[in-house]
Amino acid sequence: MTPTVSDIIELMEVIAPVQLAESWDNCGLQVGRRQWPVKHIRTALDPLPLVVSDAVDAGVDFLVTHHPLIFKPVKQIDFGSDLGHIIQQVADHQLAIYAAHTNLDKAPQGLNDILAARIGLESLEPLVAGERSGSFKLVVFVPMSHIQVVTDALVDTGAGRIGSYSGCTFRSEGVGTFIPGPGTNPFSGQRGQMNKVAEMRIEAVLAGADIENVVAAVQAVHPYESMAYDVYPLVTLDQQGIGRIGTLKTEMKLGAFAQDVARKLNLDTGVRVVGDPQRKISQVAVCTGSGSSLTGEFLATGADVYVSGDMHYHDAQAIEAAGRGLVDVGHFASERIMVPALADRLRHAIAEAKYDVVVSTCAMETDPFQFVTV
Repeated sequence: MTPTVSDIIELMEVIAPVQLAESWDNCGLQVGRRQWPVKHIRTALDPLPLVVSDAVDAGVDFLVTHHPLIFKPVKQIDFGSDLGHIIQQVADHQLAIYAAHTNLDKAPQGLNDILAARIGLESLEPLVAGERSGSFKLVVFVPMSHIQVVTDALVDTGAGRIGSYSGCTFRSEGVGTFIPGPGTNPFSGQRGQMNKVAEMRIEAVLAGADIENVVAAVQAVHPYESMAYDVYPLVTLDQQGIGRIGTLKTEMKLGAFAQDVARKLNLDTGVRVVGDPQRKISQVAVCTGSGSSLTGEFLATGADVYVSGDMHYHDAQAIEAAGRGLVDVGHFASERIMVPALADRLRHAIAEAKYDVVVSTCAMETDPFQFVTV
């Protein structure tokens, strides 16, 4: 069975629910059409021009990247620019690009869990506890004749997703009243009179960014001249949080631990280390990508050493002054590990869904930083 882009997005939503993403992030479908067929999926770290061109040449239909293609609002699309050329390419070749960024960082078995497991940590907990984030609930009132078509429209937009479950709606039956005014064309009832109609109240949760699209999709199939609906803000608790703290199986010295991390991440050029190499460590905090912004949170824990990338000079000084340790593996090395891991997760999900899809990994990405010896 050949799935569509929408079908693969459903699989990705189970692996990394978009509700976990930070409010400033832009996760999900970046470019493409949900109805396009998918026979070849590829995972990559960045949607760089060379990565996208290589995917096009390989006949990839669905490119999953960690970093979003579109991060800031786009005011114009110039096909002569890198972004414009990528958009032109993917449109011409029907290649959908999908980003799983901070939602994949935070998800169970996501990027931070992958890094923690790779370096041998156990008993994992979030480095930063989950914060309350806003979501919404759409409530729409529907005549009995249109219950299914409206429900299908809701579900097809991706609304009604709770954790690893999709298509979640609730129905309650009632009676609606209305008086059509002059010039109206009511679906049922008489103008100028009080009318009663049996209706179903259908409700589903959705993300704030999807409100306009979901409402428009429902309105397109709703029979009423003026659709009755409400949108309520909700408060949900993100249980995953950013980063992880775990414990080593065996206590180690910082210097030996740093060597072990470099070896496990295949970093021939080594890692940057802050702290006394002879310091004994057992509890370790990790944060993939750029971890400087969480230095204060790390120092507020009892962890002995912080493993991350893109650490700033003054944050390294603060860690050193506190008598803690730091192992900076670099941004690329801390995140590149998601490419094969996500491919494996997708292969398993595709096999369970019985889809006829090939999953490959991008093999051409390299760390932009190079080391020069003297």
